[in-house]
Amino acid sequence: MEPLIDNSSTKFKHCARELADIGILDNHYKVEQKTKEDHVYHNTVISSRMIVEHFGGMHALCMSLFTDAKAGLGDSDKDKEERRRVYGVNSFPPPKIKTIFELIMENFDDPINVILLAAGVVSIAINLL
Repeated sequence: MEPLIDNSSTKFKHCARELADIGILDNHYKVEQKTKEDHVYHNTVISSRMIVEHFGGMHALCMSLFTDAKAGLGDSDKDKEERRRVYGVNSFPPPKIKTIFELIMENFDDPINVILLAAGVVSIAINLL
């Protein structure tokens, strides 16, 4: 997800993509460490380290987003509208619901079902004769 707008035209320091990276579990990474016996092992570092290293910690992240860690966002409609403009609406588009025709035709993607249908048609034709 690319930023919806250029961050230079807004008061917010971070774009939506940067903030989304915090919650993506694939952003966990491994750090090589050696023991006294020169054995190499990997430590998994979770995204909380990203918050500290990239964003400067939770307090700095909250300050750059103009929010409070305990109270949350302000009640100002102007602030909410600015956040929607910068980060977009916080919702997913509704899923596409398949029609009954699509559900029926989906069964004929399997060649076994096509063979069974053909066998059923032949069986009905023989019984009618």
